[in-house]
Amino acid sequence: MINFTSSFNQSEVVFQNSDGTNKKTLVTATNDTRIYSIMGVCSDVTARPIKLYLSDGVNDYIAYTVNIPANAGFVTNVNPVDIMYDANGVSLMSHSYDSNYSLYFTIPAGWSLKGNLISTISSPYNVIISISYQS
Repeated sequence: MINFTSSFNQSEVVFQNSDGTNKKTLVTATNDTRIYSIMGVCSDVTARPIKLYLSDGVNDYIAYTVNIPANAGFVTNVNPVDIMYDANGVSLMSHSYDSNYSLYFTIPAGWSLKGNLISTISSPYNVIISISYQS
C-alpha cells in the first residue's frame, strides 16, 4: 500500500500577449517539492521557445530552453510537449525515482520554478504550461 504524506497538485500557467517576455512563477516550493510532469501546449501558429529557471528567491538560474511547436496540443497531429525531456527522450531534470518508479526532480523549500517566452506571443494565442507536483 502507498501512503502519501503530502498533497499532489496540478497547476497551470498561461502565457499571453500581455505578458510579453516577463518571467512567471510556475510553482513555488514551500516544502521540498517533487516535480513529476511539466507539459506545454501552444495555440499559436508559430512555435514558441520557453526558458525555464530555478530561482532561490534572489537569483534566477537558467535550467534550459525548450521549443513548443505551433499548435502543440491543439491539433491531433501535434502532441503536447513533455518539457522534462529533450527531443531524444533524455530526461533534462529528472534524477530520482519514487516508490512507483516515476521520475521526478526536487525543488528545495524556498525555491521556485519560473518560465518566460523568448518572444512576445501574438493575440489571441497563448502557451499553457501544466505542472504536476507533490509538496
